[in-house]
Amino acid sequence: EYKSYLRKSFYVMLRSFILVSVPVLALSVLRIGFIHSQSRQNNLKYIAEVAKADLESQTGQTVEIITRTFQGNSVRSIVDATCGLVDSEVPIIVSESSSSHTELQIDTSQYYNIPLISSSATNPFLNSESRPYLLTMLSSDYYQSQVIYDFLVEYQYFQVTLMSSTDSYGVNGLIKLNELMGTNPQFHDIQNLYIQGSHTSSRYGDTELNILKDSLARIIVLNCPAINGDVILSKAQKLGLLEKDFLWIVTDSITSQPQFLSKNGVYHPDLEGLIGVTSALLRSKEFYDFKTKYAQLNPANGGSEIGIYEVMSYDALVMSGILLAKLPTVYQRSGASCTSNTTWAEGETVKDRLLSSQSSGITGIIKFSDNGENTRVLYDVMNFKNDIFQTVGTWGNVSRLNISESIIFLGGSKTPPFGSTETLTGTHFRLGVVEEEPFILKRTTGCNGTDCYDGYCIDLVKKLSGDLNFTYEYVQPEDGKFGSKDPLTGKWNGMVADLMNKKTDMITVHLSASSVRKEVIDFSAAFMDAGIVAVVKGESGQNTFFFLSPFSTKVWFFIIACNFVVTALICMLGKLSPYGKYGSKILALQTCICSSCALRRSTLMSAGKSYSDLAEVEHDCLVERDEQSDKLDDLSFFNSIWLITVGLVGQAAESLPYCASARALLFSWWLFILVIISMYTANLTAFLTLSNLGITLNSVKDLLKQNEYRWGLIGSRYPESLLLNNLDKDYIELVNKGEKLRDLNHALET
Repeated sequence: EYKSYLRKSFYVMLRSFILVSVPVLALSVLRIGFIHSQSRQNNLKYIAEVAKADLESQTGQTVEIITRTFQGNSVRSIVDATCGLVDSEVPIIVSESSSSHTELQIDTSQYYNIPLISSSATNPFLNSESRPYLLTMLSSDYYQSQVIYDFLVEYQYFQVTLMSSTDSYGVNGLIKLNELMGTNPQFHDIQNLYIQGSHTSSRYGDTELNILKDSLARIIVLNCPAINGDVILSKAQKLGLLEKDFLWIVTDSITSQPQFLSKNGVYHPDLEGLIGVTSALLRSKEFYDFKTKYAQLNPANGGSEIGIYEVMSYDALVMSGILLAKLPTVYQRSGASCTSNTTWAEGETVKDRLLSSQSSGITGIIKFSDNGENTRVLYDVMNFKNDIFQTVGTWGNVSRLNISESIIFLGGSKTPPFGSTETLTGTHFRLGVVEEEPFILKRTTGCNGTDCYDGYCIDLVKKLSGDLNFTYEYVQPEDGKFGSKDPLTGKWNGMVADLMNKKTDMITVHLSASSVRKEVIDFSAAFMDAGIVAVVKGESGQNTFFFLSPFSTKVWFFIIACNFVVTALICMLGKLSPYGKYGSKILALQTCICSSCALRRSTLMSAGKSYSDLAEVEHDCLVERDEQSDKLDDLSFFNSIWLITVGLVGQAAESLPYCASARALLFSWWLFILVIISMYTANLTAFLTLSNLGITLNSVKDLLKQNEYRWGLIGSRYPESLLLNNLDKDYIELVNKGEKLRDLNHALET
């Protein structure tokens, strides 16, 4: 029993020892999380090994760098990798990822109060109040844009094309550069080209590079990930955009990872002369010691591919480990978990210690601002020479730009390119022309070459050639046409086809700038504005009834009809209204109760007298008083016709209606006549001024409704193209039914 008791007591003591000692041992291990893309694993795994060895040597503690990788741009993979580190209870995460990937990682880790140090993110919008647990080793792209801007100003390059990928790295990286150039009036014709699609596509960048090739730009700033930059620069080389007169400036993603530009370790010779910008890498003794250690672990590479991202990752890992070694053990394991949704209460303290700390690394002094940005701002201006980016200058936020070494430019030139095509001295142009007076005329005898041409466009070319010192020759298209697109085959002809097929360098005629043509060629500023007109031969004889032309036949019939209707209404109101002259008589006859009316009327008529002879006699008879006042036939039907008709020419008749209703109607008629006369006068004046007597066409569609006129269109000209591409079938029918004309002379002769 005693032995059994001792055995049980020993087991209890042993279990207690294990429960107590295991956490202590675990807490003595410094854990640091490291996350990066799976495509970077070959390089960065050796960075982690070198950092681990150096940390154990400096701290005397066991160091465990827990690495998680993610695949491509998969959001699920990035979040899972970040959660994997959180579940491993690391107190600090170091990330070597793009800005867009870092954004997902910090939004995940800071939920559990785990600080994240990015060694490669440069998005200026990452560091903000909403991401207090993010610290960045590299300076913001705002500063990189300032370096590029100062370089452009130093060499007086004010006509620039900015090419960028459509991810956050590409777009955000050039925001500041656009702002800076916008404040300087010397910059002009700034062109922004955003490269659409994926770099894995066979047509990636084709559209943007063709636009660049057809433009006058010679200074290009390329801001995109290194793997995208390799595709763009390879295609640019094939298009002749890496030749002597061009200057390409690439950003830190390419300069820090030049291996992406090589094919099996071999760089194309046309890349010699690239200009680059990258965060300054101090070539100190520590750097070369670091390369030696790296080469021992990775002898196949030997440290030749070590760039700013690798070194910044190393500094971030070592800085994190040294800080954790100085903290109590409670801060060396987070206890956070994505699985159980557990946050880390001490995470804020670790973040604050990181912000307030200062350390010395391979890249120099590392100190963070309150918003987590590295306060060290120093850039190198790089020049690709002898298959490597070499430092030729520096830039600091205090010292600004300093070019200390000679620069080799594209094409092996030691002289900076001019920067634009503002000078054409010595350039020879092939100018496409088609004869048409008065713009271009050609003589066939007594002349040679360009001297055989005359006309307005020819004089313009001579003037420009004298001012800009270029030479030229004229080239006529084989089909003699200006150039139009066949709606069925989609092929072009004439001068436009020659320009597209590189048979000419530009077109020198009065070529209409249609939307269809603008899709394939560029136009200069217009030297003439002209609309589309139809020339119609007018009738030689005079129109006897030209005065009727201001109104149509329907309007004239309407006016005449209104004249008779108003006449009838005026006459009727005058007869029937009890307040009219005739109506009042009828009313008197119906209402008079005088017994002597008939006798008095008979006596007066037999004596040959009228009621006016008895003006002084008072009568009780209503009929006699009404007949005495005035004549009763003033507004007969014929008098009414006269009253209304003379109103058409602005005159008034002798007799006017007496009752109020007839007068109101007459006033309305006169008002109507006033408007009609005003419109007639204006239309007649315009009609006589235009002198288009005898032409019955009001629109081009009227040609389809008549047989009097013939019409035609000159082939491969803007009017024909405009009608053929119209949605209205009538316009297409105009082309199909019209005569086919070769040129303007043929049209006039026909």
